[in-house]
Amino acid sequence: MGYQLADLLDIPALQQLMEDFYALTGMVWAILDQDGTVLVKAGWRDICEKFHRCCPQTEFRCRVSDSFIKNHLRQGAYIAYQCLNGLMDYASPIIVDNEHLGTIFTGQVLNEPPNEEFFRQQAREYGFDQSAYLEALSRVPVIPGERMESIMSFLLKCTRLLTSMGVEKMRRLEAEKTIREREERLQLVLDGSNDGFWDWDIRKNEVYYSHRWAEMLGYSPGEVEPNFSTWARALHPDDRDAVMNELKRHLEGNTPYYAAEFRLLTQTGEWKWILARGKVVARDEQGYPLRMAGTHTDITCRKHTEEALRSSEELYRSLVETSPNAITVTDLEGRILLANQRTASMYGYSDVSEIIGEGLLALIIREDADRARLNLEKTLKEGVLRNLEYTCVRRDGSRFPVECNSAVVRGADGKPRLLINVMTDITSRKLMEQKIGEYHDYLEKLVEVRTNDLKATNERLQEENARRQHAEEALKVERNRLFSVLDGLPALVYLLKPDYSIPFANKFFWERFGKPNGQPCYKLMYGRIEPCNVCHALQVHEKDSPLCWDGTFPDGHTYRWHGFPFYDVDGTKMVLKFGLDITNQKQAETALRLSEEKFSKAFRSSPDLITISTLEEGVYVDVNDSFLNTTGYLRHEVIGRSATDLEFWVNPEERDRVFMGVRESGTVRNREITFRTKSGEERTGLVSADAMDIGGKLHVLGVIRDITERKRMQKEMAQLERLNLVGQIAASIGHEIRNPMTTVRGFLQVLRGSEKNLEGQEYFDLMIEELDRANSIITEFLSLARDKIVEPKARNLNTIIMAILPLIQANAMVKDQKVRVGLEQLPQLLLDEKEIRQLILNLARNGLEAMPPGGTLDIRTFREDDHIVLVVQDEGHGMNGEELEKLGTPFFTTKEQGTGLGLAVCYGIARRHNASIDVETSPAGTIFYVRFSLNSVVPS
Repeated sequence: MGYQLADLLDIPALQQLMEDFYALTGMVWAILDQDGTVLVKAGWRDICEKFHRCCPQTEFRCRVSDSFIKNHLRQGAYIAYQCLNGLMDYASPIIVDNEHLGTIFTGQVLNEPPNEEFFRQQAREYGFDQSAYLEALSRVPVIPGERMESIMSFLLKCTRLLTSMGVEKMRRLEAEKTIREREERLQLVLDGSNDGFWDWDIRKNEVYYSHRWAEMLGYSPGEVEPNFSTWARALHPDDRDAVMNELKRHLEGNTPYYAAEFRLLTQTGEWKWILARGKVVARDEQGYPLRMAGTHTDITCRKHTEEALRSSEELYRSLVETSPNAITVTDLEGRILLANQRTASMYGYSDVSEIIGEGLLALIIREDADRARLNLEKTLKEGVLRNLEYTCVRRDGSRFPVECNSAVVRGADGKPRLLINVMTDITSRKLMEQKIGEYHDYLEKLVEVRTNDLKATNERLQEENARRQHAEEALKVERNRLFSVLDGLPALVYLLKPDYSIPFANKFFWERFGKPNGQPCYKLMYGRIEPCNVCHALQVHEKDSPLCWDGTFPDGHTYRWHGFPFYDVDGTKMVLKFGLDITNQKQAETALRLSEEKFSKAFRSSPDLITISTLEEGVYVDVNDSFLNTTGYLRHEVIGRSATDLEFWVNPEERDRVFMGVRESGTVRNREITFRTKSGEERTGLVSADAMDIGGKLHVLGVIRDITERKRMQKEMAQLERLNLVGQIAASIGHEIRNPMTTVRGFLQVLRGSEKNLEGQEYFDLMIEELDRANSIITEFLSLARDKIVEPKARNLNTIIMAILPLIQANAMVKDQKVRVGLEQLPQLLLDEKEIRQLILNLARNGLEAMPPGGTLDIRTFREDDHIVLVVQDEGHGMNGEELEKLGTPFFTTKEQGTGLGLAVCYGIARRHNASIDVETSPAGTIFYVRFSLNSVVPS
């Protein structure tokens, strides 16, 4: 359950209720928690408060009665029990959610008139003032058993009332806890998201805008008015109607969700693209919307990227579609993937879709197919083949000649991916060549046969020249059209000579850098006086193949360049360069990389143990350095294996609970677990876990904070507090007890020497011996005093051990045991020799008493890092977990005749010497380590 009774009850109100009820009825009342701690009480009898609970013997009998009631509570509706001191007690358990959280108690009464002789005897036996004791007895009410039954009936009703109160409060606490966890989870989501959040109270026309929502538009939260008009005023006029219609449809219940893309005006006057998502989360009984909530996501970069991509695609499409040549893109086997409309018309098809997927070789006549296939393979090897002539066949079966230029398109890895083929119908050129040949033959014949027909032939040649001039004019028109297309492109297009001069550049280039005017590219574009260290244009010349690369200008703008080999009309080799601005794309990529680097650094440098594992199999995908350093594993020993394979979880059910919590709620926070390192050491940690999606598969991000040292320090601090408390008690009452004992012992010695008491000598000896024994216990008790004076001097720990070794060996010889000593050379420490002797003797005697005859006690010293270590090791049966937990607690002992103060004294001595005591135990024996700091070393 996780709750104490005090968490579920209104203690002050119950205390006032009990006091009022006691004033009305005179009945004693109390409510105790499950550990027996009294939470509220009223009207306890003087006979118990001032007598029974003040005397150690009768107080012990009270505790026996309390234990009996506690152990038998759940055997019936209530329990009635006559305590060993003669009074009747009644109790009923308080059960909440089937768990015993406390007890309601009444009693300290008599069912019948008291036997006064019994109580007189108790007064004499325990040294009570008889008249005062009997007077307190007379105030104890006598209530018959039948009446107590009716009282207990009322008590049971009170118990049921307290139970229902506890259940109600527990449920309220659980509900509050659930609500708080949900709110914290929602806040984590909002804090971790880059989205803005809004919450619209429709009736009040009030809107909550999150900090990120305001920040997205350049405002601080205080600058944003919390109403619907704030958003409506910022809407772009062109988007308003569509967005409002979409919102209206959702408010009327026609769509399950509201989603829209629109532009909002920022504080700086810019328009920012927003993706809005939302939903009506509350409606009234008539279905009218009351409340709506949602998010805003900044998609400006995405919109800009889409616009740039669309412009680029339109540019390429315009270039291809306006080309007078047939342009196709094929795969490496020659299947047509893309073609322009000119290709369809050239081959007699009405639409491009009719040739997509066909083999390019199928458009070539069978006689040229083998040569075309060999040229395809050669193109893949060399990258480019030009001026290839084939005879092609149209859809109607007619044939025509073409000139083909092919080039390879390579992927980012440099491997061929596609082929680009540019085919030109050269029918006119072939006819012209044929006619020229015919004319040439004809002229020769005319010269040979009829030279007088030269004039007619010359006239025909002039006509042919006119037709040629007409063709050149048409070519000039086509050239001007191509230049117009290039000037209209939103990209840098220019030709580059081997001497870095620019003979041609488009209008976009002029607007960016001005006219070239013979200047070299490195001076005009980069402001350099020498060529760049690495020139990709020269690499295009050298390889004679297209290249693609990214480059950044001094103003920070990054361009993606495409370079193609180009031959001028006179055969001069140049490079055609085509550049697109990709600055925004690069900035987005940089932001993503920085985000990944931040997560990686936080993951690697965290002092906590961080793991990423699959949710279903629990296989480790990654762990940070703190995990490896703490557990002692190497990375390859962990990655690919599960926590079960490594036996990491000491209690596998703890892992099941954590992973179940992640499956159910997506997160787990600060659950204490015990885990095991590679060496087998068990450590304690606080685990938190969150579900995360990696590649479409659920994983668990686990964070373990190692609290082993903190738990150990808490245990040591609790032990020191107990020692301090006992020391304060010892200092306060020790001398007050010793003084009367000294007086009693003196009178006993005087009486023992009297002739009247010769017959009772052994009784006096026994009483004096018991007083001496009590005095020795008080001496040990006083040694726990917090303000005990320590007189440290330069001493050698080995010298102190050797001085008391004969005494230890004498104690060992009595039980046929051995003492083995191993002492290393040590420096001198600041020690109180008397206290260190007592420390060593107490540990040695405890070890001897824990061993059977024939056992060996080891006493060793050595230097370890920055400590001097004293080791006392026995061969006893060891201690269990409960005994080890209470070790050093005053008055706790496992020996029949022990006082439980020896180890408490040892812990006190260690504390006063700034030393620590550690214990290891097993069935083979127990080892005590006393570690003295080297800060106490005396300089030589």
